[in-house]
Amino acid sequence: MLFRSALMSVAGILTGAAQADAILLDPTNRGSYRGDINAFGTGGAGTAIGNFQTGINGPELRSFFSFDLSGISGTVTAATFSINLIGTFGSGAPGSTTFGLAPITTETISIFDVTTDIDALVTNAGGAAAFADLGDGFSYGSASVSTDTASGTLDFVFDATGLANVNAAVGGNFALGGALTSIDGGQGFEFLFGDSQDVQSTTRLNLQVETDPVPEPSAYGLLALGLIGIGALRRRRQVI
Repeated sequence: MLFRSALMSVAGILTGAAQADAILLDPTNRGSYRGDINAFGTGGAGTAIGNFQTGINGPELRSFFSFDLSGISGTVTAATFSINLIGTFGSGAPGSTTFGLAPITTETISIFDVTTDIDALVTNAGGAAAFADLGDGFSYGSASVSTDTASGTLDFVFDATGLANVNAAVGGNFALGGALTSIDGGQGFEFLFGDSQDVQSTTRLNLQVETDPVPEPSAYGLLALGLIGIGALRRRRQVI
């Protein structure tokens, strides 16, 4: 019993307690793809503060956001993608009536996984496959938004599958796509995040990362004492 207790004490010294760190990541690239030309469709697309207008404003626009996870080590235990609505507007904003039609005042945006090569996506080389990918596949969540909202935050909290996708990307790059899933086709103007080429329009990935702690120097001394104690117990048992 004493021998087992000693072993458990040494194991405790070696393992310690896991540490959880909060990491906030801004995108390295963001913007929109146009469905008619399958290329960047808004000003500044492919930059860290690119316009990510999403929906139909003439052609359909689907948004993308890429993040650099190369500096992360450990296991991501929670993740939330957030869009700050400050400085943006939608097709239902005051004065936006087009061709005498009353604007649709609520739209739903869904956030999707991205399987397209990220380098191709952010260098405007994704083509039709990238446009399709940004509005298809696994969904990280959806949110309904008033089109005249220009304040507040949309939060998409990842489930277990979403966390697995993030962890698979740790050490490299991770991307998200966005599309309006409420487009009814009856109007040519249904969009969100107009005028989003601005640092006010924050798009951020909030991660909780659990890492194993590095033992403090004093822990090595305790480890040595523990090992000495185990040796003494073993010798005592042999004598008895």
